[in-house]
Amino acid sequence: WDVVDGAGLDFFDRLDKNPDIEVALYQAGHRSALGLIPTHSPFDDLNLRRAVQISFDYADFMQVLGPSDLWDLCPAFFYCNTQWESDAGADEYYNVNDPDTARDLVAASDYDGETVILLNPTDYATLTPTGPVGKQAMESIGFTVEMPALDWATVVTQLGDPDGFHAWTSWGV
Repeated sequence: WDVVDGAGLDFFDRLDKNPDIEVALYQAGHRSALGLIPTHSPFDDLNLRRAVQISFDYADFMQVLGPSDLWDLCPAFFYCNTQWESDAGADEYYNVNDPDTARDLVAASDYDGETVILLNPTDYATLTPTGPVGKQAMESIGFTVEMPALDWATVVTQLGDPDGFHAWTSWGV
């Protein structure tokens, strides 16, 4: 192999220690995410989107990808360490890790227990581990979540039809 793009970060130490392999890391402008469809129930309710957002311990979400020296926590919507970096809104919503308040927001909403479909590929090392963390976080605050086993190609075909799912994991530039 000449190039491998998107190797699981949990392989980094092993690859980096091999003198026959040159490992290059992505620089600023790469991130992992959990996206919610804000135009469809249940996430058309701003408080339910906020509930998911404040329920997370973002370090838990990231550490499943690999060693902590390969990622950082940053609230910038347009990527950390770029000219568009901003921490606007970070104090109130970024890495709050308050599942109790999140549960209260879900309980106070009109959410009726409908199943939330979370798209997460089973074959993509930089995405797959984050799905179970997102699923568990959403379930812990009162959502019913289904995460079908799909390969990346199938997930991509479904992303164009927001009527078929409610949330997805993402990783990109």
